[in-house]
Amino acid sequence: MPDTGQRHVDPPRSGRANAEGVRPRRSSHVGGKNILTNIVYRVKFNMLNNPRIFGGEKMTVPRFGRVELRIMHVLWEKGQATAREITEAMNRSARTAHSTVQTLLRKLEEKGAVDHEIDGRTFIFRPLVKPEQVRQKVTRECIDRLFAGSPGGLVAYLLQHERISREELEQFRQMIDESAKARRR
Repeated sequence: MPDTGQRHVDPPRSGRANAEGVRPRRSSHVGGKNILTNIVYRVKFNMLNNPRIFGGEKMTVPRFGRVELRIMHVLWEKGQATAREITEAMNRSARTAHSTVQTLLRKLEEKGAVDHEIDGRTFIFRPLVKPEQVRQKVTRECIDRLFAGSPGGLVAYLLQHERISREELEQFRQMIDESAKARRR
């Protein structure tokens, strides 16, 4: 292709051939620019389309499996931790293979629940979602799925089927009274 002096950088694309059977270019010069320009374009393209980076639309709270949630609890407690530290903390209560923790950390990153920084050769993970966000989502799902959307149904079930101490019952009474007062205002 002759150089017309126009700037052109192709958007990111896969290595597969398109409908016409043409494979993407793989030279050190793409569209008349060097590979560094193409990499910078790709980084900018990905950043602009990532709402976590530029504070765009609100990030949804992902669903967690049982072991993923245990990993999140360790990160919430510690604030940040390496995969080895997470494995050690989890193994205090139930044995979990280090390779499983590493795999699940990658999946949690893909879900947008954790992020990492690199310190030398060590990845240090930190949570991106707060425990309250997860509690709210899981509680809402539980109420909707098991109690037909009725929070009272959940409370009635807990009162009938769970052991609740006198202190906890008194706290519930106080919260109910405060809620009732706030609604009257």
